[in-house]
Amino acid sequence: MNPELLSTDAIRLRVIEAEYDNLTKPLFIEKVQQIYFEETGNHLEGSIEVLWTTDVEALKGDTSGYNGTAIHFHSAPDTINQLYIISQGTIDSGDWYYNISSLLGGDQAYQATSAGIFKNYALRRFSKLDGDSPIVIGLAHSLAHNNNASSQLITNGFHKLYSVNGAQPSVYQLALTDRNLRSGLISAFPEILTDPSAIYTLPPASLTAFAEAYYNEKTEGIDQLISEDDPIYAISSIRGFFTAGRVRMIDTNPGTSGLRSMAEKVPDSFVARLQRLAQEYAAAFREGNYVKGIEALTGINVALFAGVSRLLGVLKIYFTQSAQIDEMIRRMNERIPPLFQLLKLVTQKRVPIWNAFFSNYFITEEQKKLLILETERIEENGQKAIELIEKVHARRDLGSYPVLPAQKGARWIPVTDLYYGIRLYFLVKRLRTNVKKMVETLKPVYCDILNSHSIVEMLQALKKEKHS
Repeated sequence: MNPELLSTDAIRLRVIEAEYDNLTKPLFIEKVQQIYFEETGNHLEGSIEVLWTTDVEALKGDTSGYNGTAIHFHSAPDTINQLYIISQGTIDSGDWYYNISSLLGGDQAYQATSAGIFKNYALRRFSKLDGDSPIVIGLAHSLAHNNNASSQLITNGFHKLYSVNGAQPSVYQLALTDRNLRSGLISAFPEILTDPSAIYTLPPASLTAFAEAYYNEKTEGIDQLISEDDPIYAISSIRGFFTAGRVRMIDTNPGTSGLRSMAEKVPDSFVARLQRLAQEYAAAFREGNYVKGIEALTGINVALFAGVSRLLGVLKIYFTQSAQIDEMIRRMNERIPPLFQLLKLVTQKRVPIWNAFFSNYFITEEQKKLLILETERIEENGQKAIELIEKVHARRDLGSYPVLPAQKGARWIPVTDLYYGIRLYFLVKRLRTNVKKMVETLKPVYCDILNSHSIVEMLQALKKEKHS
């Protein structure tokens, strides 16, 4: 006995969706009972107990950002004894940092480690209540699949995993988190032993093929539902990601062709450069916060201009904080040009990129023309901004100007320096206008893409499939 209670895709997906609502424990239990009755026509029998990550002492002060809920179903005499671990997907800035640093950058799978700690605690807790250990089933959406699946590949602690539109495991994450996999990789690719960063220069296809073969036996109990239109599914085609378990593809939005075919055409060299930027951002973030991350990438001292929105405020800082401005300009001159070169790889492909969005029914002909034009303007204005930064950097030599008596740290600024600074200010305003026009044009597309990642659209597609 002990058949799975949450036995259909619809029940599991609705329970995952309900977990996002952050209900109190009694209300969440009521919601689960309601979902079960609506989907099966039967009442849930036996006891239900809920545990949160905030209940776990070992996760107090956990900085990984992991959140989850455990549901234990039990009925005597042991006809039902099941533990469901629902890991939560991306919900806040901490999760987005993790997406950048770990999923894209290839940092350690910290959230997967926390998911394992939570699962083990819940298993011990509910095993004590019953005497026997319950079967353990993981439920996940989005980032949560990466957490549950990575934990399973490392520890093999789940009996079953179910997920919808999940972020796939990454060989780069797992190489830093799973010692056994790392040992295997070192045997296959000895250069990693002497230079750990060499893993990022190896052929990604060779790495993922190795990981798929290495973890093959641990993927048997993993079942995934994925929308053909899900943006995470599109992203999973880039370097490092591999699919774990069985996948059932669903066309949740027949009106579009999805993003996967476009994502597959992105050169790996471009993704590798993004990966390096993500690693730099993550390293700076760990030392401070997202502001430090931005500063590490661009050289811009965000804190210096905090709360300043008008030109007068910028000029005041320009005159009174010259030493800090000088250092910022030097760093900007070092860091922004490489970023702009990366951006140009996109802007110079603007016609085929927006043609692809048009061909796949995401945008109209008129929208395509506007997006091509604004992308061109971003490149032009960006190039002018780079040239101005170079000129300001070349002409600015604070050591040759006297300190103003009125304020320590202030210096006389050459007129040309101030002129370039004002031009740069207005160029940035123009760039913001270009970006704003593109964002407004792409809002409906963004909403469609987000909907295709949602549980709601998947449920609607499954319902149509059932009645077709």
